[in-house]
Amino acid sequence: MISKNLKFIILVLSVLLHACTRESNFEEVKDPSQVAAKVDKQEITVHQVQQLIKSSPNQNITANENLHNEVLDQLIKQELLFQQAQKMKLDRDPDALLAIEAAKRKIIVDTYLRKVFESSSTDGVTENDMQDYFDNHPEYFGERKKIVYTQVAVKVPEEIKPDLIQQIEASENIDTLITKLEEQQLPYKHNQQVQTTEKLPKVLIDPLYTLSEGDIGYLTMDDGILVLAVEEKEAMPIAFNEARAAIRNYLYTEKRKEDVEQLVTNLKNAAQIEYVGEFQPLD
Repeated sequence: MISKNLKFIILVLSVLLHACTRESNFEEVKDPSQVAAKVDKQEITVHQVQQLIKSSPNQNITANENLHNEVLDQLIKQELLFQQAQKMKLDRDPDALLAIEAAKRKIIVDTYLRKVFESSSTDGVTENDMQDYFDNHPEYFGERKKIVYTQVAVKVPEEIKPDLIQQIEASENIDTLITKLEEQQLPYKHNQQVQTTEKLPKVLIDPLYTLSEGDIGYLTMDDGILVLAVEEKEAMPIAFNEARAAIRNYLYTEKRKEDVEQLVTNLKNAAQIEYVGEFQPLD
């Protein structure tokens, strides 16, 4: 099936395409063989289909032979909706125009960054970098676990937290605690999760990794307390060779973030930026 990311790209780019091409003062002569479909005489081209597939790096044409038709179907749906929006003159709506301009700027900036960094002969991630990351994060790899746990988010004011913590520490299991919460009419939400350690939110990795099966722990939050009850743990280690590609991708992404930050810092230092009115630079 077509991914949600690709559907979003289709939505944004198709709007941009309509906004840019339909308001031009000339009509492009198209080769009929390059037309993929017509929707009330409005043509959808093969190039549009190919461009949207290319814009989604997670799509595998080999694995999904029907991908072109799925993308075309999404473009047809977008065209039908766009035509109705045009009839309501929503393509001239100020909010829509601002959103189109924002999306256009983001696409251009992303293209610029790709051009700047694609000339690099190496991604800057060495074998030692990958091995160090593997060795320094055993919870993700050699000591990786699948954890079944229940989390209960209790919303309470600051003055009630000490008493609630005492009740958590005295509870034999999560069901006993929930009964106490209901008796006191304290608002809470709870759900069960099954995650491997590398997919856990970072704030939960340490407490869930250290808690044993049957243990209950908690984290103090700004608006209350998050209770964690570990029900089951299963060892699911990954060897370095299995994790190598994922580690390289992660380190590459992190390095690119640093490169972009450095690039922006250099551009800011070279530019003249004037803040007006109540707006001030960040510390």
